[in-house]
This record gives sequence, C-alpha cells and structure tokens, in this order.
Amino acid sequence: MAIFLVMAHIDFLYLLPYPVNNIHLLLGTFVIIIMWSEKGGVVWLSFFSFFLLNLFTVSPFGTIFISGTITTLILYWFRRDLFTNRSFWTCIVLGFLAILIFRTLYTILFYLFNFFMSNQDTYIFGSVVFFRYIWELIFTVAFVAVLYHMFVAFQKKKI
Repeated sequence: MAIFLVMAHIDFLYLLPYPVNNIHLLLGTFVIIIMWSEKGGVVWLSFFSFFLLNLFTVSPFGTIFISGTITTLILYWFRRDLFTNRSFWTCIVLGFLAILIFRTLYTILFYLFNFFMSNQDTYIFGSVVFFRYIWELIFTVAFVAVLYHMFVAFQKKKI
C-alpha cells in the first residue's frame, strides 16, 4: 500500500494542472485512515511511505521523511486524545493541521540542513513558496473533505 500511495502522489504532482497539483495525497489519505481505523499502524505506513517518497525527491534526505512521520504521529495523537468524534469538521481540522504541521517541520528541517551544511542557496523560501503552501493547504483540505464524504456515502453503518 505504501508503494501505491507514493506512486499515486508522484503521479498527482505531474499529471494535474498547476494549482490542483499541490494536493498532498499522502497526508490526505493518512488523515482519512486515522479517522476510520484509529490504529497506530498508520504511523508505520506513513514511515515507509515518506521514506519511499524521500528517495524520489531532490530535498535533503530526511526532511520529508522526518516531517511526514512526525506529522502523522501528532495527528494520530490528536485524533485519539483530542478530537474523539468522526465528524466532518474533525476531518477538516485534522487535514488543516496535517499540512500546517508538515510544512512547518519541513521548513525548519530544511533551514537546519542548510545551516549545518553551509550551502550558499539558503534563501529559497520566498513568496512563490508561500503561495504554493497556501494552495497545498486549500486543495489538500478540499481533497480530505471529498474523501470523507465518499467514505460516509459508501459506509454501511452510521458514523
């Protein structure tokens, strides 16, 4: 399943047009899995998925891997201890927090890597990247909302 999710995420990046290709398929899928399974195995699935994704990116090794796994773990804790119902708004909040935590950790780890490796191109985060983060937030939350409604529509028991 991890290989399928990573390949689907890479396909989304290259096949969809500009603003829509900012959907973070992995985090959106992990939010839905956390909402329905309520098991800690999703953290291991994210561990392997983000490891595979990190092998196919040009980012420094570990930035996506560490930030994605920690984000999934935090979301799992939030879902288990803080947001205990399976409502639509819980799903939206978890999707919003997923992108917010992931991009914050990613940016911090990227700057730390550049600081300790003393690369010359440390200022790459400008307004273009900020707008990409905003598009990613909007489209991933919308993707999570659509997946939530699909699962509710096809589920036999009432939530």
